[in-house]
Amino acid sequence: CIRARSQIVIAEQQGNGLARRSYASFTLAAGEVVNLGQLQSQTVSRSSGVHNSFVHVTLGVTDWPLAELEKFKSQRPKLYAEMKTRLMTVPTAEPTTPAAVAEKCADLKRLQAEGKVQNLPAACAVPAAAPVPKGAQKA
Repeated sequence: CIRARSQIVIAEQQGNGLARRSYASFTLAAGEVVNLGQLQSQTVSRSSGVHNSFVHVTLGVTDWPLAELEKFKSQRPKLYAEMKTRLMTVPTAEPTTPAAVAEKCADLKRLQAEGKVQNLPAACAVPAAAPVPKGAQKA
């Protein structure tokens, strides 16, 4: 996905036009015209890396908006007449929420304090303390 000032990669490229991860699946028989719907993503959390930012999302599939259906119908009436809607299937996974991320980070910080984990993921980084204004007493 490319936006005005950023590029978002939602697939880990394997090469030869293939991706390492599947985000949705569908079936299609020879000669079928199928509307698979729209793959929707909702941002759950963000984390920053050294050179990249990572956006953690949940995925879902929805029907086309009515305006898109009408547009397709007017531009391709024969295909529209044959088209059946069978939405893609998104693999079910436990949704990641900010609370779930915070819980995982708490576990990792505990393990780090015990010397079992050396580095925390960027999503678990503790924000730096606000600077104390000049003339103010430090706590």
